[in-house]
Amino acid sequence: MKKTFLSAMLLMALSIGFVSCSGDDDDSIGGGSASATTGVLDGLNKRVKSVGDYTFYYKDNGLLDYIRGKNSVYEFTYNPNKIVYTENRYGDYGLDDIVVTYNGSGYISRVDMTHFEEIGGKTTKKWQETSFYAYDNSGYLISVEGLYKKGTYEGTYSLWLTWENNLLLSVKSEDTLPQDSYDPCHHHIYTYSYENAYHNKYHQYVPSVLRFLDIHIRGVVELLACVGLLGKGPLYLPANCITTGLDETGEEYYSDKRNFSYGLNSDGSIYYSSLDYFLGYHFEYEYLNNVDRAAVATW
Repeated sequence: MKKTFLSAMLLMALSIGFVSCSGDDDDSIGGGSASATTGVLDGLNKRVKSVGDYTFYYKDNGLLDYIRGKNSVYEFTYNPNKIVYTENRYGDYGLDDIVVTYNGSGYISRVDMTHFEEIGGKTTKKWQETSFYAYDNSGYLISVEGLYKKGTYEGTYSLWLTWENNLLLSVKSEDTLPQDSYDPCHHHIYTYSYENAYHNKYHQYVPSVLRFLDIHIRGVVELLACVGLLGKGPLYLPANCITTGLDETGEEYYSDKRNFSYGLNSDGSIYYSSLDYFLGYHFEYEYLNNVDRAAVATW
């Protein structure tokens, strides 16, 4: 699906390292400075333990060691800063090598990713991708630019996010990626509404808000966004999102509305988030109460 391709590109684009380039160190950004390598969000005296079916494991020094799901593992190494993502699908293995650069506030500024597949004992490089991320002075993500390469084919994609009063109002996307029969559109608009919205005390990102990253490997992006890697989430949690696909003339090709639901803990942290009518889009959150003591990784 075309939207799946676009999102996939983004998701790939969102993995984590630990240092920043010297040029990015000068990029001072206000707002939170949470680092996904620790699992601790600004103002929240808790460490993220799990999101949905994914569990976060930490080293003795408090840095992320790996994130484990039902059929996948994200392994973190430092110096060099890299994540190795391994996924087992139908007996075959996919492997991603991901190198991430941070800006001075600890947010992703660049991701370089190479995807390999192992079938029958043979490992083959399938595609590469580079993505760049920009934030405003308050720490909100405002754009993503990416380049995707597979063999002799090259495609690009762009996202532009509009914020007002600390709320994400809309996202516009444009790409030159392959079309498919499910969604042939190269332009999309995601519009968020906030009727009777929950206060998002710690500016947490949740999968429903990241609907514009709808991709087949979105898991890594959603997980790392949930621990602060994509900057600050909106001040309130949106009630719904309308996705509009535009044809080549800019006319509406389709429109799809999805409602969201949430639960909050007594301290204001998120307990669960759901995308209505999608069975696989219900995520419950667990936290470790003492952020000074890491959950040591054990297999």
